[in-house]
Amino acid sequence: MSLKIVLTGGPGVGKTSIVDELHQRGFDVRPEVFTEIFSEAVQRDDFEQLFLEPDLLLHELTARQKAREDEPSQSELLFLDRSMIDILGFAHMENLTMPPQDLTTALQAHYDIACVIEPMARRYYVQNEIRKQDCNEALRHHAAVVANYKKCFEGNGTHPLQKLISIPAFHSNRAPMSIVERTDYLLEQIGQRR
Repeated sequence: MSLKIVLTGGPGVGKTSIVDELHQRGFDVRPEVFTEIFSEAVQRDDFEQLFLEPDLLLHELTARQKAREDEPSQSELLFLDRSMIDILGFAHMENLTMPPQDLTTALQAHYDIACVIEPMARRYYVQNEIRKQDCNEALRHHAAVVANYKKCFEGNGTHPLQKLISIPAFHSNRAPMSIVERTDYLLEQIGQRR
């Protein structure tokens, strides 16, 4: 069975770039469902429609995430770009109620390690047609994501520091870390925590 490692954090922190780097290095990775669903909606020109039917949106997010997580992996490590915990957090932040069957599915998910990708400097944050939050909203989202992961792990009877690893954006001298350096750091930390 693979070790399930979630990469999480607010919008625009570099999760997907790190996942792409892990994929290039030959690791088994699963892409983010939020970006996939939101991109499809933008292509159909009905992004705003997603939020008019929140039960359908939450169900689709949950169903696709479950399918990704249930796909067999032949690797020792499986990296996930976000998880069910992110879907629960999204519902909470948007004041949405999870449909009961999706809530049950989300609460039954299990992860071994969560890596919180810390935000880069404001100048690196980019809004686009999918990432609509401004930088301040993205930072609030990031803080809420971290709090939600800590809450979930505490609720599972595990101290959050045993499960959460912070992946910095800067070296100790405040110079920005590259995606390669952040990926190297992540892998070193997982090696120490297995």
